[in-house]
Parts: sequence; C-alpha cells; structure tokens
Amino acid sequence: MEKTLYVSLGSRSYPIHIGINNLNSVGEKLKHHDLTERATIISNPEIIEIYADTVTKSLKEAGIDSTVISVEAGEEAKSLKEASKIYDRLIAEKNDRFMPILALGGGVVGDLAGFIASTYMRGVPYIQLPTTLLAQVDSSIGGKVAVNHPQAKNIIGAFFQPRFVLADMSTLQSLPEREYLSGLAEIVKYAYISADDFLVFLEENIDAILSKQAEVLSEVVLKCCRIKAKIVEEDERDFGLRAVLNFGHTIGHSIEAISHYENYRHGEAVAIGIMGAILVSKIKGYASDELLNRTKRLLEGLKLPTSLKNISLAEILEHIKLDKKVIEGKIRFVLLKAPGEIIVESVEGKIIEEALKQLIEEGIHA
Repeated sequence: MEKTLYVSLGSRSYPIHIGINNLNSVGEKLKHHDLTERATIISNPEIIEIYADTVTKSLKEAGIDSTVISVEAGEEAKSLKEASKIYDRLIAEKNDRFMPILALGGGVVGDLAGFIASTYMRGVPYIQLPTTLLAQVDSSIGGKVAVNHPQAKNIIGAFFQPRFVLADMSTLQSLPEREYLSGLAEIVKYAYISADDFLVFLEENIDAILSKQAEVLSEVVLKCCRIKAKIVEEDERDFGLRAVLNFGHTIGHSIEAISHYENYRHGEAVAIGIMGAILVSKIKGYASDELLNRTKRLLEGLKLPTSLKNISLAEILEHIKLDKKVIEGKIRFVLLKAPGEIIVESVEGKIIEEALKQLIEEGIHA
C-alpha cells in the first residue's frame, strides 16, 4: 500500500510517494504530471543492474522513451567534471527543457542529477527515485542540489524542487549493510529535532529497524518525510528554521571531506557529528550527561560510530571554517537542550575544540 504526503510550496509543491514495490509506477506518475517526453535516467552501475529495467519498462508501458546515463558510485561523482560529461550527453542527444531527468539511486545521484536538472537549459523537470535509506528520508526531499568542490562538500549548488519523490521500501533490501546503517544516522537526527515521541519509537524498534522490517521502515520513512516537509515548507531556502536539519552536520561534513569521502560514509560522519553537537551543547550548559549517554546508547545500538579515529584535530577545526554555516567568521552550530528543543547560535572555536578532543582522544563513555 502506498502512502502519499505533500510538500506545500505553492507552484513548486510536490508529492512524496512511499510504498513497497512501487518503482514500477514511475511511468504512470510521469504521465499524471504531464511529463511524457523522453526521460533521462541518471544512476550508477550497481543500481542500473538491479532497478533500471523496472523503471524503463514502466516508462515504456506509459509510452515514454528513455535513455540511461551511468555515473560511478561515491562522492567523487558529485563534481563539475562529471556534470560536464552529462551536459555533453544531453546536448548530443538533443534534450530539450521538457524532457525530465530521473535520479535513480542514493544521495550522490540525487544531488548530481538535481544539480544538472537545475542548470541545464536553466532548469528541466526532475524526479527523485531514492534507493537508499539516507536518500529516502533526507536528501531526496527539499530541493537542495549540489556538487562538491575539492575543498568543501555541496558548496556549488542550488535550490530546485523535484516534480515528485518516489520511495520504494523494497529497494532497501538490496543495500549493503554499511550503506543501510549509514542512513540510520539521518533518522536519529530527525528524532532529535522532532518534538514528538519519535526518539522513543526508535529506541523501542532497534531490532526491527536493523532487520529491515518493511512496516516499521515505512513508518520511520514517513515520520522523517513529514518532519522535513514541514520544515522545508516554512523555510525553503535555508534562512532560518531549516538550519535545524544541519544538526550533526557541521562536524560531520568536515569529517567526510578530510577523509576524502572514503574512510567515513555520510551517515557515519553525521553520527559522530551528532555526538560532537551534543558534547558542545553539554559544554555550553544546555545538554545533560543523561542525554549524552542516551545518544551514545542509541547510536551504538544502531551500529553507528560515536568517536573519531585517525583524524587530525587541527584539520577538522580548519575545515569547519569553510562550512556554509560560518557567517562573518562565527561558527553557527545547531545545539540541543532536549529532543525537540533546538538552539542555533554561534559557538567559539575553543568550545568546538574541547568537544573534538573528547571525540578523538577519549571517545564518550556511557
């Protein structure tokens, strides 16, 4: 059974479809949105092998031609160089501004394909077909599209909303365990920025989540999408409320970049970043020891890392200064008093340094 919720943004509003084995409805949904011109599917080889036939068959049954463009997996694909290659293909194949782009894959594919859609011919329609947990609960929603610069993640990008998002829970069964676990960190983030009982729900369903029980996963994804949709509706272009979605990401993005997007997956870096953010909150007198220990137990229960190894403290501090959340030299941090009680404020470098020392040298002991 498919569930649908909406991101309400006036003329840029769109639905999010969450279901099981619903990837075969893409063609029908494109027709519903009057997108019947040839579609371009951007994906990576592993996903193409498993799911491209399902998508192209669905498109064909709806009378829509399609072409498939393959990009390598990993953050390295989110580059201007890779985008340029795809522009070359689109121009060679005479794609016009009515031909939609379908992002079939995880967050990297979604960000890259969305960036290309936002810039090719000043904007063409695109669809998010997220096949990873991380993309389903976070990156496919909200219209943030970007590529990386060698010195900073997601620093070249735009706000460009998809026509719709379709999340098929069955695609999670084919995810490698590390990739699946990485997505759980964003779910933890949503639980902490939410004022409802989402955190307790996660704590009570750790085993079901780890075993990928479809009904529980559908509920988890739905909860995350509702939270993000509400935030995006109120702050589409990230000038205020949407900042709470960066919880755990200031340190997390720096960990990713310093490790060249190789040693730590996005979710693993965010998990450590969540610990770092709560440590900063504790040092500033907002968060309690109990909250710190509760966070460590939940992250470890979900098999996510809670401390740093083999990364230079100086490198992280230097890299944080490049973060998009740095304003006039001050480091804007998303802090926490309690689940749902968020504070966004500038934090002195020495406090971040103190928190990082605990993450790197000692780890956190519950």
